Amino acid sequence: MSEFTTAEMCLSAFEEAKDHFSRYYQRYEPTFNQSNREHGAEVEKRLKQLIWFLGKTEQLVLETEELDKPVRALGRLLQENKITHTEWAEGLKTAETRAAHERKRKIFIELEILTESFYWFSNRTRSVLRVLPGFETFESTEIRNVRNHLLEHPESKSSGVLINSFGMGEPHGPVLKAIRYDYQADLWTDKGLFKNALEFGENISKHAKQLNSKIATN
Repeated sequence: MSEFTTAEMCLSAFEEAKDHFSRYYQRYEPTFNQSNREHGAEVEKRLKQLIWFLGKTEQLVLETEELDKPVRALGRLLQENKITHTEWAEGLKTAETRAAHERKRKIFIELEILTESFYWFSNRTRSVLRVLPGFETFESTEIRNVRNHLLEHPESKSSGVLINSFGMGEPHGPVLKAIRYDYQADLWTDKGLFKNALEFGENISKHAKQLNSKIATN
């Protein structure tokens, strides 16, 4: 696994997962009952939606990096003793940096909505997959855990991470419940949206490829 997990890596994994699942659906669909046909169609739809979420997330992360450049440049100048602390502080008050800060605040809200939505839609996809022939044992541990313990049941005794917080989440993407009380530091830790999404997409591809290989050799 790379030191960093990017949205681009996730998008590639999900495009591959979508292709492998489509081949599975086309091959097995003649044997499906009506319920399985509808579930298969829903999975294809959900995968497209998840790709959209990841694409929007990537756009916002890249925009944030661009907005950070002027502030980082000021910080480098300060570290190199090329400007004073007063000049640095004044630089942070310019119209450009104020506008960048306001845009970042809005991006932060958008990213949290996209991240939570990704987990809701992912878990729905996971549940539907598991009713399809051959996918009964399919699992994506991190997607399941984030949805169950950080979104759906944070008040349960086994979870207990109620503090509302969100982080941009380097090196593996946005993180839910990023700030914790000390006694919760290691409780159902979110490894990062991109890392969790990558696992999910790769697991779908792996499972679908195994089923496609099985039918191809029969």
